[in-house]
Order: sequence, then C-alpha cells, then structure tokens
Amino acid sequence: MEVLKERIAHALAAEPYDARATLGQICEIPEFGSEFSMPNSGKHGYPLLEHTFMVCRMFELAFPEWPFEQWLSRTSFRLLLCLHDAGKPGALRMENKGKQHDLTVDMIKRYAYCWPLPETHLHMVLGLLSDDALGLFIRSKIDQEEAATRIRRMYWLSQRPRLDKFFKILTVYYQADSGAYTRYAYTLPDPFIPKPKLEAVFLWRDDGSPIYDPGRKRLLFADPVESRYHRLKLSLTE
Repeated sequence: MEVLKERIAHALAAEPYDARATLGQICEIPEFGSEFSMPNSGKHGYPLLEHTFMVCRMFELAFPEWPFEQWLSRTSFRLLLCLHDAGKPGALRMENKGKQHDLTVDMIKRYAYCWPLPETHLHMVLGLLSDDALGLFIRSKIDQEEAATRIRRMYWLSQRPRLDKFFKILTVYYQADSGAYTRYAYTLPDPFIPKPKLEAVFLWRDDGSPIYDPGRKRLLFADPVESRYHRLKLSLTE
C-alpha cells in the first residue's frame, strides 16, 4: 500500500490537477472502487464517482486561490473532496442516509495508511466530514443554535486550534459539494436534473458562473442565505 500512497500523493500534487487520476488511484482500493461505482442517490442515478469528480471540478474551477495552507494543505483538501461521500452508498443500502457521515469516517480511518496526510490533516478531514451541519442549516433543516452546536462538535473532532479557520474551510467544502449539483459544475450528458434550492444558494454572474470573493475567500451566497450565514458565523465567534 505504500506504493499506492505515493501514487495518490503524486496525483494530488500534479499541476494541472486531474481529479480523475486521483480517483482512479483511490479506486485501486477494492472497497472504494466498489462503492464509487454505486448510484449517487435515488434521484441522481449516475455513479458516486461522477458526483465526486464534479465536486472536485467545482472546487478547481470556482476557487482560484487556497489561503488555508497552514491549516489544511490544498492537496489534503483535494483528498477530502475525493473521499467525502464514500459512506453514502452504504447508508443508502441501510435506508438510513443519516449514517453516511459515520460510514465515511469509518472508511477513511480503516484505510488511513493509504492517505498521504499528516496526522493533523487527517484529524481535520475527519472533523470536516463528520456531519453536514452547515448544509442542513442553509437548507433550513436545523436552526442556528443546533447548527452552531454541531459545528463546534465537528471542530472539536478536528483537533485544530482555530474555530474561525475551521469554519472557513468548512464553508469552502460545503460550497464545492453543493455547487456540484448546479448547471455550472455538471459534466455528464443531459438530461441535467437540477436542484433549484441549491442553485438558489449562490449568487451568479450573468454568464452563469458563481462569484468568488477574494476578501472572504469563498463564493458569495445569494440573499437571504448570505445574511443567515453571517449570523451563524457571528454566533460561532461569540
């Protein structure tokens, strides 16, 4: 597995970056290869591998800079995106989608010796993937208080010293993942199955591209999402 670890590291660091090369190496692990071939969801029947690729592509297209190298390197974040939904097919088979984060974390831990991650980055990845608190909050599935509590729990699992930095990286992760369901990041042949609620999350240019704000180091949300997000951010720093 040491050779595979080196191949994954090489693929992650390649410029220009090709997420399919990284995913191909990860699929050399039989369990990952099997799970990535499963449907992404009941509604989106294309393979999980394709959704994962679109998430990776969304990040590379929409985030021209990576200012968090000290906290989580760009290559480590790329690996997080490649692994982020590994437990989803298992949760779908169990008919319990809420289990996907636990299953994903378990899979990543089970093959920890395969990942070219410093231990501090591994903890960060596990914390970021342990819940979907920000996504649930933005979709109004949970309120601000519950979201803040769950994000603090994710941060605690990450074993990192700065909650503000953790939240910024969590935001980029959420935006890359949710953005993969928009027309902007879709790469498969039509028919495109839109998720209007996710399209409505972002602020879009006339040419159909999202707006990256270099000052905030993230994509801009549309109102009223931007206002709700700001209130959640303030509650985490109080």
